[in-house]
Amino acid sequence: MIRVLIPSCKNHDFIPMQVKSFVKHCKDDFKITVLTDGLDDGQSALIREACLESNVECIDVPKNLIHSSASVAHCAVVQWAYDEIVLKGCMGDIVVMLDSDMFMVRDFSFSELVGDFAFAGLPQYRGPIKYYFMGFLVLNMPKLP
Repeated sequence: MIRVLIPSCKNHDFIPMQVKSFVKHCKDDFKITVLTDGLDDGQSALIREACLESNVECIDVPKNLIHSSASVAHCAVVQWAYDEIVLKGCMGDIVVMLDSDMFMVRDFSFSELVGDFAFAGLPQYRGPIKYYFMGFLVLNMPKLP
């Protein structure tokens, strides 16, 4: 099973498009969960409504994770999701962390992408620091140490 976790703070109108792109192009069995980290209750309500209409799970993240800096908030939400969702219920799955504004545009298999590797993603470089972009990270949980 592919578990797709999508933090969303404002792009409620993208949720139906993302779901349609997965239905059309994802070659794997998948479950999408949107993590609502809206800066205000109005945005969170719109995200929950879009999830309900798109028939995907929606989880409100704790309000103490929400920060005025989008980068700080995104990191906190991804870490929370890993600790509270992935480690507690997805250890046998392939987990995809995906930005709320990324869409599938052609047929694609996450399980084929990651294969026997522990993870796949987009490497980023900032001077001497190398890291992987959290907006597209594929974790093969059974293969992780």
